Amino acid sequence: PKVIKDCLSASSESIVLVWYPIKQGCDEVLRSRKEDLASVVRGKTHRLVFSEIWADKRTNEANASKTTSLLVGSGIALFHRTNNSVNQALMSWTRELYDILAADTEKRGSWSVME
Repeated sequence: PKVIKDCLSASSESIVLVWYPIKQGCDEVLRSRKEDLASVVRGKTHRLVFSEIWADKRTNEANASKTTSLLVGSGIALFHRTNNSVNQALMSWTRELYDILAADTEKRGSWSVME
């Protein structure tokens, strides 16, 4: 988070994009990392949007093997200071990318965009 804070404070127009993997059986780690990222903008003027695509259906962590760490999706955290048009565009792009990536699979996962 310190590097992100430094980047965001460098300019009022700064935009930071952080990619993260989504691994099966690692929901608690993912939740903790997302909370860390959210703490960067708490009380600030920047906004944070998460966009995630799961190529495969996710399994409840309680049902996942503790040794499983298969990559099942990708996410990005986007820090920005602009209006809702960025969020709307990200939603459109995420949906379009998901449709392309999951078009030929029977194990279609899902996607989400959340602030």
